[in-house]
Amino acid sequence: MEQQKVVLSIGLLVSNRIETIQKCLDSLMPIRERIPCELIVVDTGCGEEVRKIVNKYADVIAEFTWCNDFSKARNESLKYASGEWFLYLDDDEWFADTEELIAFFQNGEYRAYGYASYIQRNFLDANGSQFTDTWVERMVRMGRDTHFESRIHEYLAPTHGKHKNLRSKVYHYGYVFADDEAKQKHFERNRVLLEEMIREEPQKLRWRLQLLQEYRAIDDYEHMYRLGEAGLQMTAEYDDAVSNIYLGSFYAAKILAKIGQEKYSDAEQLCREAERDPRNTGLFRVFLCHSRAKSYFFLGEYDQSESSALQYLKLKEWFASHEEELYSQQIAPFVGECMDEVKQKEIYSLLICDGLKQGNVNYLKQYLQCLKWEEKQIYVFEKMAETLMEAMCTLPQKEVFLDTLRLMHGHAPLWNYFVGEVERWKAEGHEGAERIWSMLGEADAEWKQKRKEQEQLLELTDQIKGQLRTLIVNGMKQEALAIIGNVRSMLPEDEELLRLEQELEQTAAISQKMEENE
Repeated sequence: MEQQKVVLSIGLLVSNRIETIQKCLDSLMPIRERIPCELIVVDTGCGEEVRKIVNKYADVIAEFTWCNDFSKARNESLKYASGEWFLYLDDDEWFADTEELIAFFQNGEYRAYGYASYIQRNFLDANGSQFTDTWVERMVRMGRDTHFESRIHEYLAPTHGKHKNLRSKVYHYGYVFADDEAKQKHFERNRVLLEEMIREEPQKLRWRLQLLQEYRAIDDYEHMYRLGEAGLQMTAEYDDAVSNIYLGSFYAAKILAKIGQEKYSDAEQLCREAERDPRNTGLFRVFLCHSRAKSYFFLGEYDQSESSALQYLKLKEWFASHEEELYSQQIAPFVGECMDEVKQKEIYSLLICDGLKQGNVNYLKQYLQCLKWEEKQIYVFEKMAETLMEAMCTLPQKEVFLDTLRLMHGHAPLWNYFVGEVERWKAEGHEGAERIWSMLGEADAEWKQKRKEQEQLLELTDQIKGQLRTLIVNGMKQEALAIIGNVRSMLPEDEELLRLEQELEQTAAISQKMEENE
């Protein structure tokens, strides 16, 4: 039988990350099962245990002696690639969603494009509560001259043809470190390489932008500010489409540095200066709205913060119907993050805080659900708990606050944190703390009663299911179907009841058809 032609070569650098390698390799299986693929692993220093895992998955394993050059290691994988396209990733990331990527190849759409990106979600803490989403250009149509460039933060070149953004997503915990020492060691390795590259190619903006991101990762705001200023001086005479996208990153570095230093007046002044530069992109203006909303809040100018946050939402809606422009501008570091889920939630919670500070609960009612309480991790603006507590002490809309507490109670970590903050206020003798405590007690009692009712309902459900099984075994299927019809409205999402109902209805339909044929 003729061997199927490889469509996609997957290149994977593997060191010795025992904690993530299995998850990484397993996440590739849906792609490998549904697309003609090959997996090429470059071993840059695996231990015996990791190598045993890799052996079970890889089609090719290439040995590579590490030399502080990521592009050389990546190019080693290209030597063995036979696919029409090439995709690469690291052993500390894994696909959380591959459907759109698989469809891209299965439906033949890939033939119309030359390169593609997917989303990399970079987590900033171990529990996954903070992250940034970035489009990463990790897939390219193979050509004779396809190769990797850059000793660090390597990339594929050259790229030709049309570009495609895919919403498939990888999770990456590479910026979460065991301790500060490990974090500093990672930074120093990257800093040395990037500074060497800047000396070799002083006019290349890419290396400066990457060094900026390294300083941000360790909260070195002085270097961020100085590098941002140097970048703006370099680009003072630039005015082309690509340079203008990155221009905003240098402005953003200075603004974020001042916010990080809690110098909010300086940050707001920098926003004004940046706003006057006509070269900046539309997405950078979204970044400015976010930065201003935050800065104005800390300056106590809640009406200005509110205005900036509302403008952010207006621009967000515009980009929702202009996705290609959004994608093309999201490549800019810092600026590209300004419409991440975390940033959007921060804006919603900022608006809530702005409203409460001005004695208005309308934003609390309007945007509370936008914080997505059903998710495992809830992210809100850092001053939301304090602002909510202040409002609960003074504003009369008790039922609105109770609704908030009811939602919060369903998310144990946030509820426990809030209760702890109220307890602290009580201990410090804050005026109004007892009023909040009373509302907490009311919400807690309601939650416990609701949970008790749910437990009783589950117990009753188990009894009913037992009776249904008995009826079915005894051939009393019509009676069982009638009982299910009576209880389904009480338990609309019970999968077992739904399955039983469907099976009994199918059986009844078959029986009826047989009787008619007779």
